[in-house]
Amino acid sequence: MSAEIGLIPIVPAQAQILAALHAEGFDQPWPAEAFTSLLENPARSGSLALVGAEPLGFIMIQTTPGEAEVLTLVVARQNRGRGLGQRLLEWAIESAAGAGCARILLEVSESNEAARALYERAGFRQIGARSGYYAHGQGAQTALLLARSVVGPSSTR
Repeated sequence: MSAEIGLIPIVPAQAQILAALHAEGFDQPWPAEAFTSLLENPARSGSLALVGAEPLGFIMIQTTPGEAEVLTLVVARQNRGRGLGQRLLEWAIESAAGAGCARILLEVSESNEAARALYERAGFRQIGARSGYYAHGQGAQTALLLARSVVGPSSTR
């Protein structure tokens, strides 16, 4: 990928794009209406990665006093393994720090080894688990609850 990757704020008008990207990464993707509804709340924001007009992936976070949560992160299949997830995650950590949050949380399926490796490299550590949280085929997957500080030595700044 030699073209310049740009990050732009996500807005409700991009709901169809977000839903299409989300469908590439999740067994139970969120519909466009869910993104429209989520983005009506000013505590929720995100960043869409583009090359030209081509959407490559996005991240959405929610901030509350002192804490942020990654609601979803997805990179289009053909763009995985190129550092885009890391770039989006860095945006989220910086946004959380800018909002005055002390830590950032996320959930990841225990079976999603690529995402777990990304989060570990970014300084996230497991603080809990939710058994049977994600529907997966005929069964369910455990969600691992991960967290990291957005300030101090583990920060990406």
